[in-house]
Amino acid sequence: DTQEIKVGYPTAAVYKEMYGDQENNTIPATFQIIYMIAWKPDPSQPKPLSRQKPQFSLKNLGELK
Repeated sequence: DTQEIKVGYPTAAVYKEMYGDQENNTIPATFQIIYMIAWKPDPSQPKPLSRQKPQFSLKNLGELK
């Protein structure tokens, strides 16, 4: 599907005259589309839990029941 894009710039008429297809009333065009996302901290976002004192050491892992 192609959609008609109407441009209201004076240079569009010049571009159409130089590069346009008069039979189809079209002009060639290339578009670069850039997608961007952003994030910033907000007070409503969950906070990480605070660190707690460990109940056992990983050095003693083999000694646990």
